Amino acid sequence: MIFLFILCFGILFIGVRKRAKGENPLAPAVTTSINGIFVLMVMLTHFYQYAGKYLTSLPNTAYGTARFIMGQTVVATFLFFSGYGMMEQISKKKQSYARSIFKNRFLKVLFHFDLALILFIIMGIVFKRPDKPLKILTSLIGWSKLSIGNSNWFMFTTFCLYIIVFIAFFRYDEKKPIRSLSIMTALVGIYILLICLSPNNSSRFYNTVFCFVVGMWFSHFKNHFFAFIRKSKKNYIFSLILCVAVGTVFAILCTGHENVVCNLLYNFYALAVAFFFILLAEKLTFGNKVLLWLGKYTFPIYILQRIPYILFREVGLLTYSIPLYFIVCVVSTLILAYCFQHLTNWLDRLIW
Repeated sequence: MIFLFILCFGILFIGVRKRAKGENPLAPAVTTSINGIFVLMVMLTHFYQYAGKYLTSLPNTAYGTARFIMGQTVVATFLFFSGYGMMEQISKKKQSYARSIFKNRFLKVLFHFDLALILFIIMGIVFKRPDKPLKILTSLIGWSKLSIGNSNWFMFTTFCLYIIVFIAFFRYDEKKPIRSLSIMTALVGIYILLICLSPNNSSRFYNTVFCFVVGMWFSHFKNHFFAFIRKSKKNYIFSLILCVAVGTVFAILCTGHENVVCNLLYNFYALAVAFFFILLAEKLTFGNKVLLWLGKYTFPIYILQRIPYILFREVGLLTYSIPLYFIVCVVSTLILAYCFQHLTNWLDRLIW
């Protein structure tokens, strides 16, 4: 496992080149490629959840340690670049884009998510492990501490963030962007408070959520950030060291601790990971066909990957051969994601 982990990160540097002067370090192809590497990290994480008890050799337990340390930071760039990209679009398309978020983001993604959920429900029935109706109903929006196999917390958080941005930017004034950004930040704070007070107060629902918030703020202040790190080599090195130091400190303080304070501070760890890759992108341009493809299909891979893991575990492939189980699950996930993406694209054209 540890060798697969290293190999996955190695893929990031295939086709890498020095960033040309004037080239956007956060061009869509670059951010998509960075997300692509974390798609692989998430796939490894979920594979280990199903096969971990059979992986007892030293290299495998070493990966288990690396996985524990990385924790929820594997979704840091997804949230950060999602917030960044959304603010970039709002800045370009103004109020018209902000007011379309409810239909074009919230409703569409909810529809896609629930379409995928049907597959999990069918699989539960086939294997004679049907879930209770209440659990299924709450899973339709991800509001279920124990999911039926789908990535519940991530989708629930995403839905809430879309609604929050829709409300905060509905009356967006391009001359006063700070006002909308501040309202959005305050509403996310209220979201965190409500999560902490709710019975479904799992830390996953809020310990990386500020990556999205900071991503939106970063879009507004990015010119100041890049001006600072480009002013001198010392500024860049200082920023890189600070990023690594902050990430290390909060990783040590917060990893493995389940209390509200540590869970909130965990956001700094996740942000350090996101900014580390932004600083890398300042010097290097990432992008190859593998990562671009994975980044393009992030959503269906993320929400569907557990289906092959569960399916092939139930038919006994996991106990028959772990390497074969891994290969079959990965290939099946990619095929399933490809088909699902094209299905939803077709349905979107019909419905929306």
